[in-house]
Amino acid sequence: MKGVIFSISRDKTNENDVLNILQEGFYGIWQPPSKEWNVEEWNSAQAGTFADYLTLLPGDKVFFFRDRMIYGIGELRVPKEIGGNTPALLNYPDSSYPNPTEPKEQDVIFAGSDWKRLRVVFPFVPGPIIFRKGIDMDEALGSPFAHFFWGLRFWQGYSFRQLGEEETRGLTEIFLRRFDDEREWLSPRRSEEEQLKKIKDNFHGVFSARNLVTKHLGDYLDSDGTFKKENWLHALIIEYLKENNPKWNEFLYDKNRKNVFREVPASPPKPPVWADSMDILATSSHPKQKEVTTHYTVLEIKKDDVSVNDPRQFNQIVTQIMKYVEFLAKNYTEGNYGAISAFYVAKSFSTQFMNFYEESLNVKPQEESKLTPIGRLYVLDPHEEKPVKVWNNLKLMEYSWDKKSNDLRLYPAKSPTDQGTIWKHFLNP
Repeated sequence: MKGVIFSISRDKTNENDVLNILQEGFYGIWQPPSKEWNVEEWNSAQAGTFADYLTLLPGDKVFFFRDRMIYGIGELRVPKEIGGNTPALLNYPDSSYPNPTEPKEQDVIFAGSDWKRLRVVFPFVPGPIIFRKGIDMDEALGSPFAHFFWGLRFWQGYSFRQLGEEETRGLTEIFLRRFDDEREWLSPRRSEEEQLKKIKDNFHGVFSARNLVTKHLGDYLDSDGTFKKENWLHALIIEYLKENNPKWNEFLYDKNRKNVFREVPASPPKPPVWADSMDILATSSHPKQKEVTTHYTVLEIKKDDVSVNDPRQFNQIVTQIMKYVEFLAKNYTEGNYGAISAFYVAKSFSTQFMNFYEESLNVKPQEESKLTPIGRLYVLDPHEEKPVKVWNNLKLMEYSWDKKSNDLRLYPAKSPTDQGTIWKHFLNP
């Protein structure tokens, strides 16, 4: 279970507009945020918003926020026959493109305020109940679950925010305990069948970063295949992780994958501008207990080449993602580094960088004095015969754009000395 919380701007002419939104069953973020409905190109922040859209799944819980108050509970829902695994629906033809053909109002799914700026809309239904009243943010952050609330604790200046698995479960339980009277329930404007019919009658596709980049390749990649904006690379990788197809990348395939998150806070609560955040975090479940998260995969992504001149520079670069590994071990896995995988993705890694990386691969428990920046020793049970365990699971991947298949490719970085060395590490970490 995970969720999303949307921020609602105040409509001074309508004090009941929150209830209207809760009853409507559709919601969208203005893209672009300016009064113009089209732009020449999406900027980095807007590209990041599209990447965030891709993290959402049908079945995710929906909450809304305004003036300290949180409202809920909805659930993202799309017709099964539409297919796909994203509830981010194009509001009109080519609406994900920054400057599409001028749309007609009769073609849109949701004709809300400034509907041309509503490029993507999310349909939601009661999940299980939409409540008439909200709860104060202090009530949520004062709950026993609050230490899991990274979505709410780091929320400033966002139009919407992903909610973590524990956070979503905690908010849901707060609402269900707080409002147990049917008089607090709010009826949707349409039945679920009527809403799904409205979607089918005006369906223009779901948002896909792959489709957008492929259709307008020169707008998103330079001639050498480097992405012009890093957030589009985020979006594509998120899309592929959600599809979870081993044919795309056998090393990132996980048959037990649950959820994918973007820009997950990786530091104690502080103003978002100062907070560290993981580019992409994927969670996996136990094969016998789907609701229990047992593994975390963190990805640090750079659109450009990565090169270094000395070990100090190498250490500085890998320290960033290792901080995320440390944060996960401390806050998510009770010190079990074995429940964490880490990937560093870039256009390419220089020969010198790869040399330093290869030197750091072989860490043995008896060589603690030689511990490298990408290795960790840890103990889970001191009574075991060999209690000291080694974590050395940072893997390097390079990307390219395959012009023949019009698709993104990710593959292990090549070793400058022995190409089998890095591949062996990938297959037998």
